Amino acid sequence: MRFILALLILLITTTAVYADDEAVDTIHYVLSAGQKISDLQPFRTALTSLGYQFKPFHSDEMTDMTLGFLGGVNDEGMFNFSLHTKQHLFVETLSPLLYSRYEDVLLGDTVAQFIEIPSDEALLQYLDFVMSYINGQCEHVLEVGDELDIEVIHPKTTSFIQFAMGNCELISEHYDLAVDYFLTAISIQEEDDTVQPLQMIAPYVNLSWAYIQLGEFDLAREQMDMLVEQSNEFTDVLKALVLEHRAQLLALMFDYTSAIEDMDAVIELIHSDYGLARTYKQRGDIIMLIYEWNRALEDYNTAIELDPDYAEAYYRRGILLYTMVEREDAIVDFERYLALDRDGEFAESAQEYIN
Repeated sequence: MRFILALLILLITTTAVYADDEAVDTIHYVLSAGQKISDLQPFRTALTSLGYQFKPFHSDEMTDMTLGFLGGVNDEGMFNFSLHTKQHLFVETLSPLLYSRYEDVLLGDTVAQFIEIPSDEALLQYLDFVMSYINGQCEHVLEVGDELDIEVIHPKTTSFIQFAMGNCELISEHYDLAVDYFLTAISIQEEDDTVQPLQMIAPYVNLSWAYIQLGEFDLAREQMDMLVEQSNEFTDVLKALVLEHRAQLLALMFDYTSAIEDMDAVIELIHSDYGLARTYKQRGDIIMLIYEWNRALEDYNTAIELDPDYAEAYYRRGILLYTMVEREDAIVDFERYLALDRDGEFAESAQEYIN
């Protein structure tokens, strides 16, 4: 039963907010074509007063914690800015299926924040909200979130505010309040014909997770079914992402048959070896929960064949082989996992099995 317990813990564990020593303290700004440093002065003043360093971006300074900033004031007097980061900030995940993070790729495509700020004080207040969220300071986020003195021009910003506050309530285990925020975020998106499909996914998934915490399985399923229906207009990659999320949620609600059916559909939509390897691994994880060892083993074998350097697939197969009393083969897989990811999430567990 040890491996079953480990899998269930993996599916439901909430990970911690960033440690204090990992908080963002430097904002690296990037000037776009034709832009002047004076365009960024309001942001520089506000961020500096909040205790952040504000300096030019240089590629040799790129780290996992680099936060890039593009911003300025347009001809209509609106503040237009976006934040980009190399890795996930705020909360890495509330569960393996949650997109509960403020996330973008540095210098990658993003939807900017369009806001009309009535005063320098209001700009400071909004940036305080955003940076507090990025740094995982949920108590402060919830304190100031409902009092933001700005007129939001772009629905994406309004939805983001609601989503961020919903995540903070989720972390605080105030699930009813989280549900309200996520529903508001979704309703805002439904009225915005410019919203991108990827932006739609996060509030639905986190809303469903909150419903599961409240024991409202039917409502959780209803939300994900609605998202799956909407995903018919998405690209194959995003359709697969939605089905993958629903599969994990269904597994958390003990509907393993439907979860596996969703993963079957995901396999039909993925066209890269990298993506397929992770999909087979994930389906194998769910199949393990119904004790079908050989079927799960086939999926782990396939994942490794598709990506021989996929560390987690070795760890998962090692768990399965250990359970099947094929201990020598299991240890080989644990050693292979450690060779590929010595400091990985399961490194301590793999070493314990070897010992």
